[in-house]
Amino acid sequence: MNKHMYRILFNQARQMLMVVAEIATAGQG
Repeated sequence: MNKHMYRILFNQARQMLMVVAEIATAGQG
């Protein structure tokens, strides 16, 4: 059960990182 929760949180964090990275690269370009 704990692992399931961890995976959901991890997926959300990864998505946020991806979005932030895209915005950062777009702003620099």
